[in-house]
Amino acid sequence: MDNANFRRPLSPGQRVLAAALLAITATVQLLIVRAYTELSRSTNAFRHAADETTYLIDIHRETLLIAGIIERLELPNGLDDYLVRRSLLDRQMDIFASLSGGGRREVDFATKCRTRLTTLDAAVAQLGDRPAPAAVLLAQPALRQQISDLEVFVKDADDRSQDRRVESINAALRVRAGYQRLLMASSALMIFAAVALALSLRRRVKSEFTAAYEQLVTEARERAAAEEALRESERRFRSLVHNSSDIFTVIDAGGAIRYQSPAIERILDYAADDLVGRSIHDLVHPDDSAAARRMVRESLDRPGVQLVRELRLLTSIAIGADRYFEMTVTNLLDEPGIAGLVLNYRDVTDRHGYERQLTHAAFHDDLTGLGNRALFEKLLGEALKQRGRRVAVFFIDLDHFKVVNDTLGHQFGDLLLGEAADRLASCLRSGDFLARLGGDEFTVLVPDIATDGVAVLMAGRMIEAMRKPFELDGRQVVVSASVGIAVGTAGATEPDVLLRDADAAMYQAKDNGRDGYKVFSSVMHDRMLHKLELETRLRRAIDLGEFYLAYQPIFDVGSTDLLGFEALVRWRQTDGTVVSPAEFIPLAEETGLIMPLGRWVLAEAARQLAAWSAEIAAAAHCTMNVNVSSRQLRDLSLLADVSETLDETGLAPSRLCLELTESAIMTDVDAAVAVLGELRDMGVRVAIDDFGTGYSSMNYLRRLPLDTLKIDKDFIDRLGQNVKDTSIVQAVIDLGHTLDARVTAEGIETADQLELLRLMGCDEAQGFLLGRPMDAVEAAAVLREAPRRANSLGAA
Repeated sequence: MDNANFRRPLSPGQRVLAAALLAITATVQLLIVRAYTELSRSTNAFRHAADETTYLIDIHRETLLIAGIIERLELPNGLDDYLVRRSLLDRQMDIFASLSGGGRREVDFATKCRTRLTTLDAAVAQLGDRPAPAAVLLAQPALRQQISDLEVFVKDADDRSQDRRVESINAALRVRAGYQRLLMASSALMIFAAVALALSLRRRVKSEFTAAYEQLVTEARERAAAEEALRESERRFRSLVHNSSDIFTVIDAGGAIRYQSPAIERILDYAADDLVGRSIHDLVHPDDSAAARRMVRESLDRPGVQLVRELRLLTSIAIGADRYFEMTVTNLLDEPGIAGLVLNYRDVTDRHGYERQLTHAAFHDDLTGLGNRALFEKLLGEALKQRGRRVAVFFIDLDHFKVVNDTLGHQFGDLLLGEAADRLASCLRSGDFLARLGGDEFTVLVPDIATDGVAVLMAGRMIEAMRKPFELDGRQVVVSASVGIAVGTAGATEPDVLLRDADAAMYQAKDNGRDGYKVFSSVMHDRMLHKLELETRLRRAIDLGEFYLAYQPIFDVGSTDLLGFEALVRWRQTDGTVVSPAEFIPLAEETGLIMPLGRWVLAEAARQLAAWSAEIAAAAHCTMNVNVSSRQLRDLSLLADVSETLDETGLAPSRLCLELTESAIMTDVDAAVAVLGELRDMGVRVAIDDFGTGYSSMNYLRRLPLDTLKIDKDFIDRLGQNVKDTSIVQAVIDLGHTLDARVTAEGIETADQLELLRLMGCDEAQGFLLGRPMDAVEAAAVLREAPRRANSLGAA
């Protein structure tokens, strides 16, 4: 290197060659550094894109699970499921937001997701404050829309992440090819310059030649190292592609496979090398082949545009099951390093299965497996589009199902519903559709029925099937069914109208005594409208104080002394119209308004008796009879209401008599015995009203703590005229005395009836002969005249 010849200045041509060689060498060094830098960046970008996609898929799956919970939401357990899944979703979003040290895109995505979930959380929290099935049904449409919006938002983010991952792969491929070409060209130029310079320096001293040669060898080694680095980069890239959960395929314009990633061997069990040269359409399910060909043609017409479709691909015989894939195709025919259509597809079979499960859950009842209201209304709408057909809808409600649920528990209630569904299904024909709307309500759609007579026959089969005893886990339960029938003409009847009419007919069947059917008529619709209007007025009447009490006196049959009054609720509307108790009492029972109304009657009747007792001497020993409904008897608040009323009025418990019908007691005998026993322990008297019209037995009567039996007016009307009715009245009087109870005869209208009852040993009497129901002022007057009245009746 110190040789003078070596240090001798180069000729102009040699200096040019040397400068060119140095420039090329520097370029090669720079390209090597850039290649390593780009390789690291591409690897990190691909890893980040893969992580981002994985966590987005997890977030999407949790979103779908929350959507399923909302779809079948039942309080209160449904809230627990929702909170668990909601917590898991928060954790997934925290992990996603921490990618790349909490990049702005990841944090922004998580923030927007939580913003959408805030509204959903608030709506679900409101359901927890109002845990009622009706609240769930009202809230579910909004909940479905909110979770659907979130699902779409997450899906869009997932799609964008997939795009970025594919782009990172494509970019890495392009950069690698570019650097490879540049290094090869630079190396060729470097060799050319080196050879030219060597030839020009042949005459230089051996030391100069040796130095130049050593420099050339060094540069050649560096080039080899750069090429080895590129090969290592390619090996790492191939490893990423091989172990990716996605499959990559490159095809030509005709669909022939030019490159197939090894991932297909793990996912579809095909050998990657065996697929090269085959058509991509050989892997597509025949039913999706046309869609795949359209996708390829569309991609050929739109270079650079990514197209996404969901297709089924055929697996090998070894696996034997077709799978669903989300396929993305990008036209890169103009890219020299690729020159083909790049297919990227991932297995979405599990997601497809989840979607099918969600769809099934959205249209089917979990308990019975039958279609639900949504599916029934959908099929009913489709049936009514088939013009010319007569469509029938049956609305079936199980009679006394609530009694089974309340007495035996929901487990037996669920078993009963499942068995009832099977029995109803056995009554149907092919093409008929059975659904459960909720609770104990079922519907049947007959999309093409010949006549109303056929519908009646079908209803009869259903009713007969339900009459047979149900064997439920060792217990025998008997229920019946009320069926409403509505028939409409396709093209002329609206679905909601036909379903509403069948519902109205079912309620009419219940009003007629249950265990039967009713075919809808326009009169029923008018009756339902009237009933709805009456219910609205009834709710308002309680708030406006339109109710008042009438008092009917009760007398001792032997002495004709006034013993007390029966409080009878009356309704006079603000316009002066009086509504019959026979019309509004059953409605109050059905709607639950009997609870506040009964509470008011109890308090007002006791208050009035206390007021009379403070002013009128004859009232001091009178009792007040108050009617109690079956719904009040089943409510735990009855005992507290009675105790509170006695405390507030100061009445002695023995001066209050609660009247219950046989049917109210027999709804749940064990519970009735317990409640009536506690009332008797308090000192309150108990009477059975309308005795003889129900279905009680001696076995139950002897268990009941009774003070009074009241004989129904129907028997008194024919007293002395009909031998059987007279004998029944005598039997009831004897039965009451056997049970150590007093007997009261209702509806006495003639002196002969009163005298005959006296001879038969009846204890108490009430009726128009003795006194009609009267207001508080008139009742007070009767109390003041009680001694004189008793004397006059006794003399008579």
